[in-house]
Amino acid sequence: MKKTLIVAALGAAFVAQFAAAEVTVYGSIRESLEYDQLKDAGGKDYKGEVQLIDQSSRFGFKGSDALDIGGKVIWQIESAIKTSGNGGTGNTTWGGRNTFGGWQGDWGTVRFGNYDSAYKTLLTSSDLSSLFDNFADTADYKGKGAVFAQLNSRLQNSVSYDSPKFGGFQVRGSWGLDQNAQEGNNSPIYAASALYSGYGFVGGLGYYYSDNRTFAQTTGLSSADHINADNSVTPAVKANTTSGASTWATNLALGYKFDFGLQLGGGWEHIDSDDGKAGSDWDNYAVVGNYKFGQFEVQGVYAWSKDQLGVSDNSGAQASLGLVYYATKQTRFYTYLVNLDNDSKGKFKNNSGSLTPDYVDQDGFAFSLGLRTDF
Repeated sequence: MKKTLIVAALGAAFVAQFAAAEVTVYGSIRESLEYDQLKDAGGKDYKGEVQLIDQSSRFGFKGSDALDIGGKVIWQIESAIKTSGNGGTGNTTWGGRNTFGGWQGDWGTVRFGNYDSAYKTLLTSSDLSSLFDNFADTADYKGKGAVFAQLNSRLQNSVSYDSPKFGGFQVRGSWGLDQNAQEGNNSPIYAASALYSGYGFVGGLGYYYSDNRTFAQTTGLSSADHINADNSVTPAVKANTTSGASTWATNLALGYKFDFGLQLGGGWEHIDSDDGKAGSDWDNYAVVGNYKFGQFEVQGVYAWSKDQLGVSDNSGAQASLGLVYYATKQTRFYTYLVNLDNDSKGKFKNNSGSLTPDYVDQDGFAFSLGLRTDF
């Protein structure tokens, strides 16, 4: 009896401690069953397979602590979990997703750590996300290797700021630090965005700049890899910076929500990349729409990239049509049709990686059935 009471007392103390610290446990299980096809090397036939695809399931803790001087300390530890061997973020390291400490007050929020850039949150964590984000990664057309928002990234060592909203306006900024700049080229990343929401309109303008990095080196900010004074690379180490290189981008997104549940929008992205010797630029586009009726929502997207890296026919497009059913506040079921169309020199993929070409001019098709439940 005494042992039972002791265990109960210790358990109550443990729970009370977490309650006092305002700790929240949260997560999301996201999984789909898919039939995926990729055109084979002959370009005539399709070979298909059925797969289970994780859609970026995650698990995390977050909390806050009010300060006597005003505001509160905030923190979050978020990790990817994989419900199957395919898809997802690929990084299941503890704290591999948005993980940070920070300070929040009437003046805004500052975060220090591993966090999405202001360029990325423009489309994924704002009033624009209901238009430009997807129910599942299989239909996601944004990010590294995709046809739109190609510089969306999570900055591993960063300082970010989100202002309060003033009359529907908000500004955000990010500074990605190079932790080991003394071992190579100093290669920071800067991102900023301005957002507006009001009277049915939503809009955002984003800017992104990385120094001493080519386009291929800017999708995430890692520390420099022992690059020597003559810009050669220490043997067996892959370079992730290039002296004199730079990459910058502008992203504009607009949308309007009608009273009867229809929302329409479009996006334009312009990217310039200089490898230190020559520069190139190209444009990406997206047209999106969704319609909510009862517990259902339909979403359609068509996005394309035109002559990436300034190379003619290095182009591609992704189209998707999805239907979601909101069973409860936490659980939804969805189905998607996705088509990936690469031009003769294009090699674009979808975000989950279920449609990743092995060679240029390879197209893909996916039919997906899945669920998402949050806790």
